[in-house]
Amino acid sequence: MRLFLLRRVLQLIPTLFLISIVSFAIIQLPPGDYLTTYVANLAAAGEIVTQEEIDGLYQQYGLDRSVYVQYWKWITKFLRGDMGRSFYWDRPVNRLIGERIALTMTLSFLSLLFAYAIVLELLMGRNYASLTSWKDLCKTRHHQLLIGRNYAKCALHKSFIIYNLYTILHKLKRLYTQPL
Repeated sequence: MRLFLLRRVLQLIPTLFLISIVSFAIIQLPPGDYLTTYVANLAAAGEIVTQEEIDGLYQQYGLDRSVYVQYWKWITKFLRGDMGRSFYWDRPVNRLIGERIALTMTLSFLSLLFAYAIVLELLMGRNYASLTSWKDLCKTRHHQLLIGRNYAKCALHKSFIIYNLYTILHKLKRLYTQPL
């Protein structure tokens, strides 16, 4: 097992290297560069940008160097945790990702809970209504269905799926039509 894990980790290094090269190539593929577009937008907005300022920006971002030097600068900064600065938002990319990752993780967690709720309903079938707590769930044999070999055949059978969908819809109907 250790040999397998070691082999996988060693395969990870060239894979990540290739992914970084492909990512950098995709970033470089469009004609021109973003700095040219940025300067054109500033000029369209009425701001005067001198050639010295443009050359300074090219030098600051390393766009006056070869592609190999640009890649090396980009990957070394990325490995140090500096993902650069967003021209569109005029903020560091790390902060932009950090602000959005919490909402993304929350949405993923809620989706996972929702999926588990549906799976539990499908696994329990009609006996789910008789369960009143998680203790009852643990006492029943339904959790053993997850381990059984023949359950997959039963769960994929068309009539079993239709029956469980009917059960779910019927319980939802009862839940929302009960008087308060």
